[in-house]
Amino acid sequence: MIQKYTFFGDGTIEFDDTKSVKELIAYAFDEFGYDEPFGMNIVTIFQPMNSNTSTGWFTTEVSRKCVDEIEKNHGEMCFAYYLPDVFYFAEGGWGHHMEELGNHPIIPNAVTINLRVDDVENTVVINGTYSLNDVINALKRTGYVNIDYKHVMVSIREGYFRGKYIIPITDRIVDAPLSGFAENIKQYIAKHVKSEAPDIINCELEIVP
Repeated sequence: MIQKYTFFGDGTIEFDDTKSVKELIAYAFDEFGYDEPFGMNIVTIFQPMNSNTSTGWFTTEVSRKCVDEIEKNHGEMCFAYYLPDVFYFAEGGWGHHMEELGNHPIIPNAVTINLRVDDVENTVVINGTYSLNDVINALKRTGYVNIDYKHVMVSIREGYFRGKYIIPITDRIVDAPLSGFAENIKQYIAKHVKSEAPDIINCELEIVP
């Protein structure tokens, strides 16, 4: 049966609900003129409204039929992105709630980072064994960024140590596993900027030229 599917910030399309979620995504990307440099295999959807949970529903199996995976009264949906054992996130500005989304994928050694590149900002749940340099190199390989970045800017949003701190891309912090990033950045600020290690409550990573 033909159903209407509305994507937050993009618009509404009509699609046969006997087809798969994967086919729906491909059709939606074509209709909206989108492209995914990482490959369409990482694209999925997130339903903010779902009767199964109070925190929405993250689709991890895009092979399922739309009629089985997407509720009829689903409201607006968001595009989401998932690479097994590596990362996931959903569009829509979920911030620190990203790790609480209903039916979210299980990522080993998971850490949550707020990452900004150019004008695009997303909160991402990522495998903490990867480094920030791994993230930057992946963005370069896929064409998300096409210039050589020299620094990482850490913005601490709360507390006495709130402010922006510029870290060279060559610093060991950028090559260290993200699971230890919070502790590493505390020590970096204590050594290079302040006399005592701060208690970081909320920070944002921005890759800058």
